[in-house]
Amino acid sequence: MPRVEFGAAGGSAFVLVNGSKAVELRAAGAESRAKIVAGRLQSLMDGGLNPQSVIWKASGKEAKVVAGDAVIITVTSLDAKSHKTSCGALASAWAETLKTLLSEPPLSVQRNSLLVPLGETRTVKYKSLLPSPVAVKISDPSVVSAEAAEGCITVKALALGNADMVVSCGEFSQGISVQVRRYAAYAVPGVQKALVTGRAVPSSIIDRAVADSAYGIVRLEAGARIVAVEAKTGARMPQKGSSVSVPVVVEASGDGLIPTRISGSVQLENADISPEDPVRIMYSNSPERVLKYGSLFTGKIEGAGDIVRLLYHHQNMIPSDIGFVIDLVNPSDAPAAVHIIEGISRPMVDTFDVGYVAGLDFLRNRESGTGRVVEVPAKSRRVIVRQVVKKINTASGILDLRQLSGEAVGVRVTAKPTAAMLEQDLPERPVFAEGIALSDIGISDHIYPGPVKNVEAKYSPGGQWVFVRLGDNALKHPELDVSLDGNYGVTYNINAVVENTLKSPLAMEVLFEATAGEACGVFLIDGDFKLVKHLTPPAEAKL
Repeated sequence: MPRVEFGAAGGSAFVLVNGSKAVELRAAGAESRAKIVAGRLQSLMDGGLNPQSVIWKASGKEAKVVAGDAVIITVTSLDAKSHKTSCGALASAWAETLKTLLSEPPLSVQRNSLLVPLGETRTVKYKSLLPSPVAVKISDPSVVSAEAAEGCITVKALALGNADMVVSCGEFSQGISVQVRRYAAYAVPGVQKALVTGRAVPSSIIDRAVADSAYGIVRLEAGARIVAVEAKTGARMPQKGSSVSVPVVVEASGDGLIPTRISGSVQLENADISPEDPVRIMYSNSPERVLKYGSLFTGKIEGAGDIVRLLYHHQNMIPSDIGFVIDLVNPSDAPAAVHIIEGISRPMVDTFDVGYVAGLDFLRNRESGTGRVVEVPAKSRRVIVRQVVKKINTASGILDLRQLSGEAVGVRVTAKPTAAMLEQDLPERPVFAEGIALSDIGISDHIYPGPVKNVEAKYSPGGQWVFVRLGDNALKHPELDVSLDGNYGVTYNINAVVENTLKSPLAMEVLFEATAGEACGVFLIDGDFKLVKHLTPPAEAKL
């Protein structure tokens, strides 16, 4: 049965139920009224009061809290004034509080289940309306121990497993199921570095570089995976050779493990790495129209010092979204580091626009040396591009991949179901890849040497127009009978010299003509970008 008392303090009088305030009286005669109200309540409870019968009613200018026909307390205008409210509002509040407190069970616990990390303690609050002390019994004392104090039970996790805990007082008891589990991840000491390169590096590349390195602040338990990485955006780009600290949060989870969020920081450093020309181009365009899931391209970076260019252009013709993934695979026993300068477009329906955006992004980053350094740990793979490509949309991009350290690394372009990509291919974390050998990765045919062409052109007044043809003399495979039609992805460095033999200044024009069909182009002329988004023959674009 609930315990009813009354008391006074600081000019107010109270009616207490189970030690909690149910009614506070502040008007004249408060203590004597509290005593009367407590007596009425006790009498009603002795007669089998149903707490749900406690309600309030208006009574002229006053209000009453009643249980059936019995009046528990009359709320006067003085009561309402002392609480700065109305009689009805005060009566309603007192009725609800009484109903709640009178309905409390003799013994209650804060929760009926408890998850405790191995080696740690957790507390469970309880409330007993009985005079006897509570007792705690554990079904498996090797898993947890428990100690009861006033209103609180402290549970310590001793071993992985499950146990049932029974809290009892007299004839009443409450059960709590306890699970002891490990965290999905733990913080790792030390400093993790994120390396970027170039001038005026955009926040998008800074954020990716920081997120790519954030995985290193945690150690995952077996079966755990990183589900999210949060990096504070807006980090200021440090000068070359200097660094700044960027706060990060890594979230991990796994079956049978406790999800956890670990805060740390990554040192963002601007490394002094200048871009260099690639020696080969990997052309991922066969098939251009993707009709099924699977491998689209496989290639290899031969180890430290090797530089390759990857150009990809694939249209999704599957009747659903696809997960488009590019990863680096390191099957060796040592880590590998790769410097990436990239131009990556978001997937688009327009096959010209998507290539134009990728080309512009790439050339701008290439000119400023803007990139990031990705580390691929031993026997792991690292996702460097991950996109959801809708039906009839095209994924397009250009990446220069310069290996800074380590042994040979595989390069794979894959189309897979989006659910599988979202589950398996988190860009911010390396994936364990033991058992994958480079010999298992069949090298695609479309790999060509010399993707950078240096062209000399000279013009003198009165002479014939000088034409520099782009896309002619397609790169050829050194062993196979295949060529890079159109020289897509090839950089042309054109050294155009105008020799003015006249005595007056000379005005010159540089024109771009699409002679082999529709075309777009990105040109860097004397440090200025000249853009041709779409050109249809026989039109010309003045550069």
